Amino acid sequence: MNYQLIENYGLIGNMHTAALVGLHGSVDWLCFPHFDSPSVFCAILDDAQ
Repeated sequence: MNYQLIENYGLIGNMHTAALVGLHGSVDWLCFPHFDSPSVFCAILDDAQ
């Protein structure tokens, strides 16, 4: 897996949490249900997972 460029991501959020969504619809980073929660999706941190 190759990392996408940062400009290929959009930020979606609701003032409590946020997600980085790639151009192809992949959610590559999300901490849920709050910003300080552990990450649920973290593909941008380690491409081997």
